[in-house]
Amino acid sequence: MALWITLLCCVSALLLVRRAFAVVTIEGESMAPTLVHGERILIYRWWPHQRLRKGQVVLLQPGYPLSFLPSLQRLPADAYVKRIVGMGGENIVTSLHELHKAHQAEQKEYYDEQGNRRWSIPEGYVFVCGDNLSGSIDSRIWGPLPQRNVLGVAIMKLQRQDFFGH
Repeated sequence: MALWITLLCCVSALLLVRRAFAVVTIEGESMAPTLVHGERILIYRWWPHQRLRKGQVVLLQPGYPLSFLPSLQRLPADAYVKRIVGMGGENIVTSLHELHKAHQAEQKEYYDEQGNRRWSIPEGYVFVCGDNLSGSIDSRIWGPLPQRNVLGVAIMKLQRQDFFGH
């Protein structure tokens, strides 16, 4: 009987860990030089939204609120890794010249004569950017995002090693 209880506890713990953490592979160069294409990070999925802070690297989905996703067993294909640069109640100024050239023309009408745009971030929202500003699609295009769109917080970069440790 004790063996079955131990086995059940181990399986339960394994399932809990599998739901709480995710390994994400970085695609593209929007977070360079911090994170480059092909690197992997460990995401903690159950990070409380009220504990989000500026400077954290997060996994998020910009398109719509995620409250309908039952258990997040699978991460959505359109999830992005970005850094929080502004929190609710703050004001952010962005520069048109920092945007990728492909987006400058479509965004120009939102910027003043000096090429600046002022954002007021509502409470309960975050403003995220890639570390490589000219190579990132982020809140400068999407606008501030609800905190509920944050799927998790990066807690560490994983080192790549092959099976034999080389």
